[in-house]
Amino acid sequence: MNETVKKVNYKNIIGKQAFFAKENRFAGTVKDIVFGLDQKKAVALILEKGLLPKLRPAVLFTDIVDILENKVLIKSKFSMMTMKDVKRNHHNYMLGNYQGKKICNKTGKEYGRVYDIIINLYTGAVEAIEASDGLLQDAYNGRKLIPFMDQVEFASEMIILDKISEEEISHCGGLKESNS
Repeated sequence: MNETVKKVNYKNIIGKQAFFAKENRFAGTVKDIVFGLDQKKAVALILEKGLLPKLRPAVLFTDIVDILENKVLIKSKFSMMTMKDVKRNHHNYMLGNYQGKKICNKTGKEYGRVYDIIINLYTGAVEAIEASDGLLQDAYNGRKLIPFMDQVEFASEMIILDKISEEEISHCGGLKESNS
């Protein structure tokens, strides 16, 4: 795999069709991403295939060759495993469960809600969280881009920022930025 950093957004992966790279054969549609709470990184893609939605196949993030504009490429059919296998080996949570959750610091100051999660394709590491303050605030100020540091906590109802992540928050887009 290429050593350069390639970042992908959670929202851009979900719903893409996955194919085995060598055979160019359909593997399934990406339904969610398993997030390893221990490692704080994306561990596997959960796929849904055809008429058997209960048999959720999974593929480890390390077995992804590339994520293109229109599809996800997986090494081979031997990369496939079951969701049960993934759960057995990782304390995990689905990244989709964090969409819309509050982001705050340890004192309770809110920074918006999770809009998107940015992942390093080659390592699975979460690079940043994109936070939204609502449509009007986002249009004017832009969304907040919060770099993901080691001490960020993923609680069941919210994401709690560490001091370093809180200090590194930046804004991206918005009318305010374009008027400067």
